[in-house]
Amino acid sequence: MIAFYFLGRISRVLMIYILSCLFNKGNYRLSCKELFVVGFGGLRGSIGISLAVAFRRNELFALTGEKSRAGDLVLFFASGHVFFNYLIDASLMPYIIRKLGIVKRNPARDGIF
Repeated sequence: MIAFYFLGRISRVLMIYILSCLFNKGNYRLSCKELFVVGFGGLRGSIGISLAVAFRRNELFALTGEKSRAGDLVLFFASGHVFFNYLIDASLMPYIIRKLGIVKRNPARDGIF
């Protein structure tokens, strides 16, 4: 499951960098730091979970007359991927953004909080 998460993370970042030429054709250009944040952040798995549930419920994918185990496995791995997205990405994102210097700290906010 963890290897599946890291494989998905690496492939997402690579695809973002490969497709960055399309991103940068418009008026707004993304820096390499911003591209990394886009690749690291992702969609948090909402589309993946939706497709996994649809796959599990579709009887065309069943190998026999009953529901197959393949649908359960797809849903399991998609759910695990979403879980690790929230656990790892959501907890690391503020740290990564600060370290990359994308968002500067506001001294007024630091005084309040």
